[in-house]
Amino acid sequence: MKLAKGFRFSQGSLQDFIDCRRRFELRYITRQAWPAVESEPYLDNEHFMQQGQRFHQLVQQYFVGISMEKLSTMIQGPDLMIWWGNFREFMGVIEASEEWKDFQILPETIFSVPIEGDYLLAKLDLLLINEDGRSLIYDWKTSRKRPRRLWLLDRLQTRVYPYVYIKKLLLQNQLPEGGIDKLKMIYWFTDYPDGAVEFSYSEKKYREDEDYLTSLVTLIHRLEEDEFSLTTDEKKCRFCVYRSLCGRGIMAGTRNEEENTMLGIDWVGDLSDMDLDFDQVPEIEF
Repeated sequence: MKLAKGFRFSQGSLQDFIDCRRRFELRYITRQAWPAVESEPYLDNEHFMQQGQRFHQLVQQYFVGISMEKLSTMIQGPDLMIWWGNFREFMGVIEASEEWKDFQILPETIFSVPIEGDYLLAKLDLLLINEDGRSLIYDWKTSRKRPRRLWLLDRLQTRVYPYVYIKKLLLQNQLPEGGIDKLKMIYWFTDYPDGAVEFSYSEKKYREDEDYLTSLVTLIHRLEEDEFSLTTDEKKCRFCVYRSLCGRGIMAGTRNEEENTMLGIDWVGDLSDMDLDFDQVPEIEF
């Protein structure tokens, strides 16, 4: 069995492939049911993920016009209260700046671009566009540990999101002059509101990303069934739901272990591919 043409790739699926080809095969080609939990304690981890989802929903509601005060009455749980308080302070500073009013605000924006007969999707938590050609991609992270900059730089999300956005503008002939060099991707951490990590983009990075992502998709289609090999880094298996199928253990790692390894396989609180029906992705027009 091979991956059908027309597949909708995302930063999550490509990261799966980089982390472990076998995991990609099980998750996206054979569609294997998950036989094990990712990390322990399960109920605590599940609650934390739900709180992360709720935070993203609240932020989206705020950017579509619901007031901070009204949303604040809906907050339940200590984690969410802290995150929301930090977000309120963060937005207070941002909105007080002179340039804020000049930005077009697009929350929870989904882009899709063609790639080697398939599609590459990106779900942006927040996109800000200025008339002077500047664009800012914000991604909200609810992980308890703040990752190293180099770890973030190595993640597919840091490459896929800016690439897809610029590619979409180019395909629509809407890229402003110097627009690639005026793009930034910003990770903002709910537990570290003053520790945002920014990455600038450039024409050189765009070309590198296009070559790299295209070659990655081409390789995935070329691989035969027996070439989707297991990762050689068995520490990652501690946080993989397929570990028992691969003979890599039964016991799950703890969430603390996962985040201490920055951050294992699936980032706790990384919701960019969750609840996203890739068959119902709208085209975004500016």
